[in-house]
Amino acid sequence: MEFDETIDILIARVLTEEASAEDHEEFVRWMEASEENRRYFEQVRTIFEQSARVQTEKFDAHAAWEIFRRKIMPDQTAARGKVVAFPVWKAAASLLAFAVAGVFLFRLFSIPPSNEYVAVADDAVRQDTLPDGTAIWMNSHTGIRYAFDKRTKTHTVALEGEAFFEVDKEPDAVLIVTAGETFIRDIGTSFNVKAHPDSATVVVSVIEGIVRFYTAADEGVELRAGQKGVYDRRSKTFSSDRLEQNEFAYKTRVFVFNNQTLQQVVNSLNAVYRRTIRVDRSIERCRLTVSFEDESIEEIAAVIAETLGLTVEETDGVITLSGEACTE
Repeated sequence: MEFDETIDILIARVLTEEASAEDHEEFVRWMEASEENRRYFEQVRTIFEQSARVQTEKFDAHAAWEIFRRKIMPDQTAARGKVVAFPVWKAAASLLAFAVAGVFLFRLFSIPPSNEYVAVADDAVRQDTLPDGTAIWMNSHTGIRYAFDKRTKTHTVALEGEAFFEVDKEPDAVLIVTAGETFIRDIGTSFNVKAHPDSATVVVSVIEGIVRFYTAADEGVELRAGQKGVYDRRSKTFSSDRLEQNEFAYKTRVFVFNNQTLQQVVNSLNAVYRRTIRVDRSIERCRLTVSFEDESIEEIAAVIAETLGLTVEETDGVITLSGEACTE
């Protein structure tokens, strides 16, 4: 592969999450052009990921560079100052190292741009409006970082956790949500993204419009209203399916249960409310068809108990449902 400084800088932007929508499109075209390009990127990404393990709390720029240098220029290290010839890809990787290190240092030590916006939802759902007019509902334990690139007219939201987006579409502008290694490009829509750092999957659910769900190395899937896409972080593969009921009930506070077991019902409720409902094992397989809309957890527990003939008890903030086993 011929040495190309432009490609190395482009890869650096992708790896450090500084790439614009146009950069990503150019990168995908380059990756798809040849298997050699793909192998080159995998080599560079491995170097970058291993080097990034240096703790940023005690960041030492010299130490970080030495890690890069030892990995991509082992022949020079062994030669102890002698001029040693090494393959072209190592020369390209060394240039990339400078580019990555430069961007990383800039992000670590510079003052955040004035158009950056950060929001966090701790133990409760938080509703907010981004600077571009997009309405956002963040589930508990969620954080976002928003920025706007005037040059490319790209709005970017970095997400950890789960959030629902209602996009106020701006002419000629692009909204991209980044979640781990995945990207969600909005095409005038409302959608939900679930991307907890400790989860094995990233899930995108589309309510209106269309989104493109992809990674730097995979063009991914196009999702339309009523569909959800799942990215498996282990296998690095995409799949799509129809939306399930109660997919984002934390935002709507609307629950619809159709002949589901009581344990399934309680699991869905406990994922949204801060209070916990517990059911005795003897009744967890009882089936229930019911719906709730913006009701408190206490009201919901009372309705379930009345419907199935159960008793309700509260102890230390935990609601317990108990009763006789249901007949199938």
